[in-house]
Amino acid sequence: MQNIGLLSLDKPQYRELLVIQELTRQQQNMCDHKTHQISNRPSHFQYHQPYVCPIVRGKTDANVEFGAKSSVSMINGYTTLNKLS
Repeated sequence: MQNIGLLSLDKPQYRELLVIQELTRQQQNMCDHKTHQISNRPSHFQYHQPYVCPIVRGKTDANVEFGAKSSVSMINGYTTLNKLS
């Protein structure tokens, strides 16, 4: 097996590595402290779906939902995605 150093990673790969390390650290912290939340978590922190973000809804069963905000139109049976954010 060949040893590949960090210098061989391009910028997106290095960023993904940092994100994976942070996610692992957060998961380990939640496991160690038997909690289901992370304080000071960035409001927008997704690995492969950066367009999916936490949306505060204030519902009793779930304060936060995850999803993309979208605007969709249907005209004459055709659906058009107007905006995805």
